[in-house]
Amino acid sequence: HLDPAGPTQLARMAIQTAESAGSAGAKVEGMNYLAGGLMGSGWVEEAVSTYHHAFKEAMRLRLYSPALIVLNNLTIGRCVEYLAADALDELDLLGEIPASPVKSLIASHIEGNAAYYAGDLERSARAFEREIEVSREIGQGRGLVRGRKGLADCLRGMDRGAEARVV
Repeated sequence: HLDPAGPTQLARMAIQTAESAGSAGAKVEGMNYLAGGLMGSGWVEEAVSTYHHAFKEAMRLRLYSPALIVLNNLTIGRCVEYLAADALDELDLLGEIPASPVKSLIASHIEGNAAYYAGDLERSARAFEREIEVSREIGQGRGLVRGRKGLADCLRGMDRGAEARVV
């Protein structure tokens, strides 16, 4: 494990400051940063627990965008730690967030990444295709770029390089 003392100490201070100030949104953000610091330092179980706590807190407060960000960061962390199958199992948490174009966009991105790292390139490609479609519908350029890159990676992985070049 890496020593997470510096980043986690700062995140814990941010959480305490947010609590003292009565800023629930800032507290959720602090928890998200704390979980990221723990995950990046190899403290995976504590990080996952902290991400779950942050998600529950965001949902309790109806802070849906921060909840999506927490789930995205949890998925990335799990994939980096070779736990993509666990990330796929947690996609059901997305169902707790009310429908919106942004939710559709981020949910597609999360599923695409988790499926890619789990080796399910067909599922990943379908998710990235949805990300591209939603990005076009709502005019979200960053999602369009991410979706195209993800889809191209999947197509190359499925030996469909000619298709990947025109995504």
